[in-house]
Amino acid sequence: MMKMIEMMTITMMMKMIEMMTITMMMKMIEMKTITMMMKMIEMMTITMIMKMIGMMTITMIMKMIGMMTITMIMKMIGMITITMIMKMIGMMTITMIMKMIGMTTITMMMKMIGVMTITMIMKMIGMMTITMIMKMIGMMTITMIMKMIGMMTITMMMKTIEMMTITMMMKTIVIYTITMMMKTIEMVTSQ
Repeated sequence: MMKMIEMMTITMMMKMIEMMTITMMMKMIEMKTITMMMKMIEMMTITMIMKMIGMMTITMIMKMIGMMTITMIMKMIGMITITMIMKMIGMMTITMIMKMIGMTTITMMMKMIGVMTITMIMKMIGMMTITMIMKMIGMMTITMIMKMIGMMTITMMMKTIEMMTITMMMKTIVIYTITMMMKTIEMVTSQ
């Protein structure tokens, strides 16, 4: 009887301990593996998605918004306003001012108006959209892409646009002003 009871108790105990240890081990392993897996998967998926979405969306948005808006706005605002103002103010006022004051005012005005408006518009449009997109999509990817794409394109575009617009405007104004001054001088001298 004693032996029987002993055997039974020992087996029971063994089973209990086994069960406990196994369950404990299982839980430990499970927890560890799951957490590890989760971390791995999370890290992987997030980075992958970030890369995929980030790269795609930013480049796409940059191309779509950036290229479109800057070029479009530059064309729409820049071209229209500059031409319009040049025609309205320029043709009328420049001739008048040129006759009265001379070169200095135009250069001053050009510097004040031209530089101010371009920088202002650039700041208003550029800064706003970039910051907005930055916030929406994410700092990391944008900074990276900005460094690669953004910096290049913006600097390039800025240089090209600035150079083009300024040179063009300067040339047109300078030529115009010189011709006007020449005419005025001629008029004065002839009188």
